[in-house]
Amino acid sequence: MASPVEITALKYCYPGFEKPALTIAKLTIEPGEFCCLVGLNGAGKSTLCRVMAGLAPHFYHGELEGSVKIFGQETLESNISELAGKVGFVMDDPFDQLTRATYSVYDEIAFGLQNVGMPVELIRQRVAQVLEELNIAGLAERVPTTLSGGEQQRVAIASIFARDPQVLVMDEATSQLDPQGCESIFQLVRHFKDLGKTIIMVESKLDKVLQHADRLLFIHEGQIIMDDTPQQVLNVGIFERIGLGLPSYAALAKQLEADGLYRGELPVKIEEAAAMLQEVLHGDH
Repeated sequence: MASPVEITALKYCYPGFEKPALTIAKLTIEPGEFCCLVGLNGAGKSTLCRVMAGLAPHFYHGELEGSVKIFGQETLESNISELAGKVGFVMDDPFDQLTRATYSVYDEIAFGLQNVGMPVELIRQRVAQVLEELNIAGLAERVPTTLSGGEQQRVAIASIFARDPQVLVMDEATSQLDPQGCESIFQLVRHFKDLGKTIIMVESKLDKVLQHADRLLFIHEGQIIMDDTPQQVLNVGIFERIGLGLPSYAALAKQLEADGLYRGELPVKIEEAAAMLQEVLHGDH
């Protein structure tokens, strides 16, 4: 079986720019992996998401050199609609994602399914399921453009989940959601991972996403400068060297270390942070 994502000798430049926004020698993401992309603003995280979804260069244009394959299919030789059946892409701004051509949330979610010729009864089942899972059944008859930003984002996410893609790319998809809305999305992402689907996520709420991520790809100036487990990436000092803030559990550990209260690896998961605090409280340092 071909890998969900396979990138080789990639260079991508936006229109009007000579300097590549991305330069990646090789990147392979395997089935069922959960990869988190981190880096400073402007590092290239969103551009990599667009490349993997086929939006760059098909929609954003520019020049792409090298090879980007989705399940063995070259994105340059495919159109966006073909790729959309395999890769679901959730943007940070729902205004860019909603069709603005439907008169109800129900129709907005059903729109993409209708375009691929899904049977009506299956569409009804899929839409009802995601409305319930995202806790937005009460919005089903509302006009999408009258919703709040957070509500619109949940509708945009629902429209992607309804298509049941094999790869889910999420670019700061929870940025406009309140804590309850964020938690519902992370629950769905966990469910997506449990199903064996592939997840690629840009997310500022690192404490949340790193509870489940298998790999952390650190991107700086358009290049992947480290690709390893979250534990490995957090503990080599790369966050500090680049000037990116550590997730809160790791940041707490660094402060305790500076105060002479803790020596050990930086925690990634909440269980590891709890164990660290127990160690500190018992004075075993």
